[in-house]
Amino acid sequence: MSSSFIVCEINRVTGEVKLNGASHVLRPKTHELLMLLAQNPHQVFSKSQILTQVWQDSVIEEQVVFQSINEIRKALGQADVITTYPKRGYKWNVERTQFIDPLSISVQKNKYALKLVAVLFTVLLAITIVYVASMSSSNSTIETDVKEHKGILVLPFQINDSLQDMQWLRFGAMEGLISLISPNQQATVFHLEDVIDILNRVAIGERKNIDKIFQRSGASHILETSIGGQLGELNIVYTLYTRHKHITQVLHAKDINSALPKLAKLFNHMQSMTAAPLKQVNLQLQNELLANAMRFLESGDSDSALSFIESALLNQPNNILALYFSARINMELGNANEAMLSVDKALLELSENHLDGYKHRLQYLKAAALLSLGNIQEAENNLIQAQVLAKDSFDWLYYGYTHSILGLIRQHQLRFGQANQHFNLALQYQQILKCPMGIAQGYLDLAGLLFTQQKRQLGQEYLYAASKLIEEKQLTKVLPLLKQVEKQSQDVSLR
Repeated sequence: MSSSFIVCEINRVTGEVKLNGASHVLRPKTHELLMLLAQNPHQVFSKSQILTQVWQDSVIEEQVVFQSINEIRKALGQADVITTYPKRGYKWNVERTQFIDPLSISVQKNKYALKLVAVLFTVLLAITIVYVASMSSSNSTIETDVKEHKGILVLPFQINDSLQDMQWLRFGAMEGLISLISPNQQATVFHLEDVIDILNRVAIGERKNIDKIFQRSGASHILETSIGGQLGELNIVYTLYTRHKHITQVLHAKDINSALPKLAKLFNHMQSMTAAPLKQVNLQLQNELLANAMRFLESGDSDSALSFIESALLNQPNNILALYFSARINMELGNANEAMLSVDKALLELSENHLDGYKHRLQYLKAAALLSLGNIQEAENNLIQAQVLAKDSFDWLYYGYTHSILGLIRQHQLRFGQANQHFNLALQYQQILKCPMGIAQGYLDLAGLLFTQQKRQLGQEYLYAASKLIEEKQLTKVLPLLKQVEKQSQDVSLR
């Protein structure tokens, strides 16, 4: 396609990139490269210039530039958006490039945060409506006091790979949400079969283009939703679209049954958000940053996810959800001290606002950080507090997690009987929740304990069960622990 027919819109604030109406998401550094090229369309940038301006704080090879250029071309679906000049460099080749800056007033307050912003994540659930009306040739008329009727269509839920065993939620959760949104004189909610009929009118390659769905359906509101995370800890990102704007929100829930009523309530509230004062605009920026973080977290890119979380915290330092994920991601990256700072700040916010919903999870993360820093006694105290709070909150996922960590502490203390009890309890709760990752970890915990006790044969049985489950469910996050226990098995066999 000729570049003269391509229209590219780049939102400087949210990082959203639209090519001919379709939205795309790039990693933060790749987005910075895109901005560098697009803002200087007549300049050819060499690899060394790109490395200096985009990766100035990192020591990397030139190959990363080539990879990022290909990532842009692949994401936008147009190879000729960037022209390669052999031995010279790269140049942006889209004549009609528009830069959107809807938050120019508030952006100056968050200039540093915007450098971390990459791309708006919108994998959502839509609520649209089709108006099918037939008029007879008689003089019949329809009388109504409603000046503007809303057409609401809920798109099928997007279920991320981490929940591959729950693909039934794609239409099941969609139907559940539709049933909770009550139609009235001002709004019509279309049923599941109506939504399918609408989608069948849109080409498969265009179904992510919200504008196309608006055109085919006549809807006034579209709600698009994605579910990720794991059983017992769902991350839900949803966006409400109208023809002129969108509102993105993030919801954290234990299960889909508790999430759907919250979604319905929030949706009804979002419908009334027609104005966009500065405070609301700042909140929207923060929600979009969190939504981006969830997407990169789901893809396993913790570094990019943390960049968006840090941006959200610059925009709203006391956001409990952002602080929680900051602590969690920092622990995954091995940054125990940074995790502690986020946990302590979040716990202080909870105390001041009398909010306890995340307290047990934050206590658990604090214990994990303390354990990583070698403070076993204080870690144990926090774990016991987290366990009591998790049980009171019926959060069996984290109740199981606390048993798992307490088991590791008891194993370190050579109190093998108590360690075995904790590991078995943790495994039982993970099996009740049917959480593959938790079950695999439970098998590996028990295998490691048995190898420590020189009980190699029984340990091998648990190791095999874990290895088989990890392979079947493609649980890549558990692979480092699997390798660690496998090495422990080899060490035992050599003794």
